[in-house]
Order: sequence, then C-alpha cells, then structure tokens
Amino acid sequence: MNKKKISAILVASLTINTIVPNLSVLAKTTNINKIIQDSQKTQEINKVEVSKFETYYSKYKESYDKKFKMDNSNIESITSTGGNLRANVGTANIIDGNLDTYWETGKHTSDSFKNELIFTLKEETVLNRIAYRSAWNTVGFAEDFEIWASDTAEGDDFNLIASATTSKATDVIEIKFNPTNFKRVKFVFKNTGTATASEMMFYKEDVAQDKLNSLFTDDTLTKVSEEFNSIQALNELEESVKEHPLYEKFKQSIEDAKVIVENKKIKASKANMRKASYVENEEYNNLYRMSYDNIKSISNNGGHYWKQVIENAIDGDLNSYWETSKGNNDAFNNEVEVTFNEPVKLNRIVYAPRQSDLKGFAEEVE
Repeated sequence: MNKKKISAILVASLTINTIVPNLSVLAKTTNINKIIQDSQKTQEINKVEVSKFETYYSKYKESYDKKFKMDNSNIESITSTGGNLRANVGTANIIDGNLDTYWETGKHTSDSFKNELIFTLKEETVLNRIAYRSAWNTVGFAEDFEIWASDTAEGDDFNLIASATTSKATDVIEIKFNPTNFKRVKFVFKNTGTATASEMMFYKEDVAQDKLNSLFTDDTLTKVSEEFNSIQALNELEESVKEHPLYEKFKQSIEDAKVIVENKKIKASKANMRKASYVENEEYNNLYRMSYDNIKSISNNGGHYWKQVIENAIDGDLNSYWETSKGNNDAFNNEVEVTFNEPVKLNRIVYAPRQSDLKGFAEEVE
C-alpha cells in the first residue's frame, strides 16, 4: 500500500489517496498440522491438513455443499467397533445434520483396543476431505486419528490414507488428504479414552479452492505466487472460478493479488504542486473527482488533537480540519491512510490545510 505522509494538519474537501483495499479475504485462520503419511498400498508420503472448516459457518454453506459434499443418502451403513454408550448416542447421530446430537462409543480406546467407525457407501466415490466435530464439550475428540480406504464392500482390505494429530477444537474441522476412491471409509480414534462424533461429512476435491489457497506465497498475503504473478494469469484464474459457490470470496482475493502485481510496475516520481483552481467547478468535479462513496476508511498514526478528528479530512467542509496530536520528528512522521472500496487509478490529490493560519501545512510529502 502507498501511504501519504502528511505533516501536522489536513483539511480535505477533495482529498484522494492511492491506497488499495486491505488484503483481508482469504487470510484464513488455520491450525494446520502437517503429518507424514505411510500408505500401505502405495507407500507414498502424503500430507494431511487439519483446519477449521470456515465454509461450514459461512453464508455459502448450502450452495457449497450442493456442489462438493457427498450426499448422506450414499451412506449404506455405519458401524462402530465400540458400539455406543447409550441408545440415544448411536451412530445415526453422526449424519443427522444436528451438532447438538452425537455418537459416543461404549468402549474406551486403549493400548489393546481402537475405536473405529466404518462407513459403507452405496456407490464408490472419490473424496479428499472429511469434516468432523466431536461432542459439543470436546470430550472424545479425535486428537490422534487415521483414515483408511477400501474399494470393496467387505473384507479386511483397507489401506492407510491419512494419519494426523491435532488439538481439541469446538469447531467443525476439515481434514484434507489426497483424493482417494472409497467404497468404505474407516476412521480410527488412536488417542486413549472415549470417542465421540457429533457430525462427519464427506467432501469431493475442490480444485478451485486449492488454486486460491496457493494464490499468495504465505499468510501475510503480500506476495503473489509465481504461477499467478501476472495480470493475464489472474484474469484466467478469475474466469475459471466464476461459477464456483465461493466466487465472491475468490474475487476479492484475486483483486488483492492484481493490486500487488500492478504495483510492482509503479515507479516513484517527483510530484508537481500547484494551486487547484478547479475545485469549485462542480461540472469538472463530476467528471474527474473520485466519489467520496468509494472511501471505505481513513486513518492516521498520530491520533488527533481535541475534536479535530481525521474524518474531517473527507467531510467536504473546508472549515473543519484534522490536526495530529503528535508532531513530526527524526523518529516519527505523520501518515494518513485512505482505503478504497474499489481500486481506482489516480494521478492527483487535492489538499487544503487549516484555513485560518496554514498551521501544519504539508510542505514536504510522500
């Protein structure tokens, strides 16, 4: 982001700044545990990702589930090696869509016994994610677990697909692994004690989401990955995800990436300062001035003196003004930052100081 450093006082009936939207979307909060896998069938090393299933709690859940969730009608049966503690905590609760109900085993996991849930599917399905939540109080949470796959309806021919450890969580978590064909899914609780599950949901691969997850090089969202480090690549990415249920979220992330890519080409130049004789020309302003409606927020790093708040700089009134509470010195520069709703290309900023005495006039700026 480009920051305009303005000394002391700013009154702006027409102030505009080249600040871009905050890079916020897609800064997902994850608690990912990367675990080395050993698949008995392929002997390949795989990676498991465990994180909060953000989409479950979003307004997009219904449309997302329609496209990517395996329908529960494809589940033929659920069996538990440990049975259930009581009649009202049976395995049917695992797929009833209600987080307030749960299954709890009737036999604790120990060194000699492992609780296992086996889901037999009507039709073979390729899956790469399981959403899981324990009982509401996290008792019986699967802190240490394995996922096994079988492409047959009977027999002990399961192959290890994923193994991971994670911390207890009250949220629905998403367990992501390599896309695998399942006729039966076996979920093994390895940590000792009781085992519970309020819901388990099965999801197919979301290629678009995976691409968006690799859009930036890290969680700071300040550097675009090499694969998408051009406007053409970003335009192609956006076109490919337009029909996705999460497109509105994706769009914001792609716009953020475009700003970063475009700003790489910006070179600092020497600005010219002169009197803006056109500021009272309404027709001219309608044509060339960015609307105040595009200003999402304005902030500064030096606070404000008395009632001279920073919002006065964009209220359209020359008689009101902002004044900092902290003067510039060798170790501190006053900065004003404006964030826009939509990116816009600008080539001028109109600035006016306090009208009474020009105190705090920005004689030197960046």
